[in-house]
Amino acid sequence: KVNPTFRAKALAVIRDLEGHGYRVQVTEVYRSEKRQRQLFCQGRPTARLRDVFKFSMEEIRAARNAGYTATKPIVTGMLVPKYHGSGRAMDIVFLDSDGKAIWDTGYAGWKAYGSACAAHGLEWAGTWKTNREYAHCQWTG
Repeated sequence: KVNPTFRAKALAVIRDLEGHGYRVQVTEVYRSEKRQRQLFCQGRPTARLRDVFKFSMEEIRAARNAGYTATKPIVTGMLVPKYHGSGRAMDIVFLDSDGKAIWDTGYAGWKAYGSACAAHGLEWAGTWKTNREYAHCQWTG
């Protein structure tokens, strides 16, 4: 379900990062609509999901049971997985020497990620004005 052109570009980005000594783990590429809607539930109160976004209570309960609670931070502003859903997006995380995730946006790897994405024709969400997401890149082609 991954777009072949995007796959080649994403692998080139990962090779570039690894070539500069960064350890990277891909956390997600393809994302179903169901998973996207569950992610959307995270960080949003049940009443807002039900009344504003018209989620069913069954759908909200399933998301809450899967760990997407209102008390965690919002992770996406998209109801439909436009780029992930077409296999044209990737989320990554950097790993330290112990294999632990580095989410600190001040980490130098994120800037290197942005540069590598640009070099391979991908859009890096770390430069977005709203909904900035350092882990995400996408191919809009």
